[in-house]
Amino acid sequence: MRLTANTDPPLLPVEIVLAPDWWHAHAGIDFDQDFFFHPRRRVEAERKMEQVAYDRWGQFGQGSDRNRDVPLLGAVHLAAGFLLPEMLGCEVEYRADAPPQVHPKGLDRLAVDEAAAYTSPPFRRLERLAEQLASTHGYVAGDVNAASSSTVRPSWPLGRTCGGASARYSTSQPSISESRNPAAR
Repeated sequence: MRLTANTDPPLLPVEIVLAPDWWHAHAGIDFDQDFFFHPRRRVEAERKMEQVAYDRWGQFGQGSDRNRDVPLLGAVHLAAGFLLPEMLGCEVEYRADAPPQVHPKGLDRLAVDEAAAYTSPPFRRLERLAEQLASTHGYVAGDVNAASSSTVRPSWPLGRTCGGASARYSTSQPSISESRNPAAR
């Protein structure tokens, strides 16, 4: 029996999230800074990823947006938690075949200046992206995986890891939630 999205009972809803090296090798997608912050590249890359998902896993309901230009703020098929650490001052290295690499600041103690984070160059890039996508498409969809899945724990050396959360874009500051579950948003 071949499973499809119309099985009885229906399959669980899933999102395909693959490593950047897989997308780079199989779809030719580069994960430089423009992938994340250039409005046309964001839309084109997501559409290409949707097409690849449809070609490989369409029978399971994947790739439903392959024929649409969806103005997604963050990558749907890619785990790339770098924005929050970069907003907090960590250096981020962008590579064609890897997720953004966060380099810790090596702080002796954790000190977060929330106001500075929301006026930082990375957050301003995110705001510009959202404004450009909304101007072109009339709306912005999706969210931003703000940080890696790790969490700051007092027993870990400071500067070695940053918190894990998801930030949803709004016209004001993004809210940070511990959950990637859409129902929890």
